[in-house]
Amino acid sequence: MKRKIGYRLLEALTYEELAKVFDAAFSIINPDHLEVLLSRLDGGTANTISGLITANRPKSKKSISSEEKIIQQWQRLWDLWNSIVVKIGDEDGDYAIRQHTWESPVFNSTQFADDLEEVCRYLLPLIETVVLLNVASPDIFLNAVVGIEKNMKDYPDWMDLEKKRCTIGTFATQCILKWTWMTSPTPEEFINQLNLLEERLTIILLSSSGVIYFFESLPDDHQKQIFDDIKRHEDDPLWENRLSHVDSFWHQIYLNLSRRFDSRVYLDNCLKLLTENWLYGVPPLKNLLKNKQWKEAENVCHLIVTSYAVQEGEFASWDPEIHLLAAVVKRGIHHFPDQAISEVIQDWRDVTEKIGWNERNHMVRFQQITYQNPFDWDSVAGLIRQTGLSSVSSLLEAWQQHILSVALGFKPGKAKNYSDCWINWLIEAGMDPAKGKPWFSARLQEWLTVILANTKAFMDQKQAFFVLTRDMAELTDIKTRFPQVIQTCTASIIGDKSHNNGRREWLKKMMGENHLSVIMECWMKYAPKIVPSPTVAIGSNYDLHVRWLAVVKELNPEAYRQIIDQWQFEHSRRRKLWTTIKRQLGI
Repeated sequence: MKRKIGYRLLEALTYEELAKVFDAAFSIINPDHLEVLLSRLDGGTANTISGLITANRPKSKKSISSEEKIIQQWQRLWDLWNSIVVKIGDEDGDYAIRQHTWESPVFNSTQFADDLEEVCRYLLPLIETVVLLNVASPDIFLNAVVGIEKNMKDYPDWMDLEKKRCTIGTFATQCILKWTWMTSPTPEEFINQLNLLEERLTIILLSSSGVIYFFESLPDDHQKQIFDDIKRHEDDPLWENRLSHVDSFWHQIYLNLSRRFDSRVYLDNCLKLLTENWLYGVPPLKNLLKNKQWKEAENVCHLIVTSYAVQEGEFASWDPEIHLLAAVVKRGIHHFPDQAISEVIQDWRDVTEKIGWNERNHMVRFQQITYQNPFDWDSVAGLIRQTGLSSVSSLLEAWQQHILSVALGFKPGKAKNYSDCWINWLIEAGMDPAKGKPWFSARLQEWLTVILANTKAFMDQKQAFFVLTRDMAELTDIKTRFPQVIQTCTASIIGDKSHNNGRREWLKKMMGENHLSVIMECWMKYAPKIVPSPTVAIGSNYDLHVRWLAVVKELNPEAYRQIIDQWQFEHSRRRKLWTTIKRQLGI
C-alpha cells in the first residue's frame, strides 16, 4: 500500500527542511480552512497547533457575525463534500482499489462512506440554522446524493455497483433526513420527498439505524402525524410492499410507531410478519395470554415454533407431530437452545393444558424436553412412561434417528440405513419394559456375532463398533489394558464424542460389559485389516498408519510382525514411513 505524504516527507526531508515546508504552507493556507484541518487531527495535536497559530496570527480588524461564520463553515464543508465526490467514477482514483496490481479494481464503498461521514458529522449541527437563513437550495441534499450516484455510474459496468450497493453512514443519512424534514411544509410532503429519493437511488442505501434514530428523535406529535399518514396508505400496493419487506426501513419505522400509537395495528402487523421473522409472533402471543384467549394463543405458539424451525433449520416445512425441533435447528454436533423459543414452547405447553388438548400437550412436552437437551435419555424415558408410546411414536422415532446421527457423525435424517444397530436397540430396551436386558443382550450378541463372521458387515458398521468400544472403555478396564486401542478408536470416531453420558448409563444398566470378550475378538481379527496401506498417504504423512500399527502390536504381536515383514519387502524405499515407525514404535 502506498504510504501517505506525511510519512514520505519525514523520510525524505530534514527537520529544518520540514520546518520551511510548514512555514510556506501556513503562510498560504486559507484561514477559513483551519477548522477543517484541525477537525482531522486528534485532540492534543489540534489544540497545540491551534494555540501556536492563534498566538502568531494578527487580530482581524473586521468583526464577523455568528451567522456569517456558520455560512462560511457550511460552504467549506460542502467544498470538502465535493472534493470527495469528484474522486468517484475514476477507475484509477482514490476509491477504486486493487489488492494486487494485476487485478481489476473494485469500488471501496467503505472508505467512501467513512470520508463522507466525517464531513456530515460537522454538517448535521449546522442544518437547523442554515435552513432558517435560507441560503441553500431546498434540494441541495437530494441533488448531491443523486450526483454521487451519477459519478458512481461512470465506473465500468463490470464493477457491478448496482448489485453490490453502497450504504452511507448514520450522520450522512440524518443530514439528508433532517434537511428534507425542515424544508418540507408537511409530514406528508416529507414522506413523499423521502420516497422520491428512494426511487431515484439504485446504488446508494440510507443507513437503517440512521433513519430509525431520526424518526425516534422527532417530537411525539410529529411522529403521530407520520404514523397516521402511513396508516392511511398502508393498503396501497406500493406502501404494502414497503411495509412488508423486512429490509425496508419503513417496515421498522411503522412497527415502532404503531407500537406507540395503535397497539391493534402493531399486533396485526406482527402476525403478518411472523413468517418473515418468528420473533414478531412473541408480542401477539403475550397479548393473547394476557387476555386468556387460549385457543388463539395455541395457534400462535404453533405458528411461532414452526416459523422458527423453518427459518433456523434446513427444511422448507416442519410438522411438530413428526419432526424433532432439536434435530432441525441443530448446529453441527452441538445444540444451544434459544431462550426466547424455549419460553414460547413453555407457553405452548401451558396453553394446551388449559385447553385440555392432551395429545398436543404430549407432543409439546416431548419437543420441549428434547429441545432443551436432546441427549437427556432419562427425561425422554420418563415422559414416555407418563404419556405412553402411541401419542409420540413418530417423535420418538425422530429422536432415535437424531441420537444415532449425532453419535455416528451423520447429517440428521441421513442415517436411515444404520437404524438397525445397537444404539437403537439400547433405546428400545430402555423404553419398553417388555424388552429390557434379556432382549437387548440377545440383539447385541447377535450383532457382534454377525460382524465377527462377516468382514463386509464389520466395515459397514465400523463407526457403531468404535462408539461401542469407546463406551465400554468407561465401563470396564480395557482403557488401561489396551490404551492404544482406545486412543486410536476414539480418534477414529467421526461423530460427537461429548454427548454420551445418557447412552453409557443405559448401556451399564443393560449389562453391556458382558459382551466385552466378543468385542475384543472383533478387534483381534479386524485391527490388522484396518491398518491403511502405505501406498495411500497424504504428503508422506504416515502417522495414521503407525497409529494403527501400534494397535495391532498391542493386540496381536504376531500379526504386527507379519505386517512389518510385508512392508519391508514392498515399501523398503519409503524412508519417511520407516522413520515414523522407528520414532513411534521403536524399531
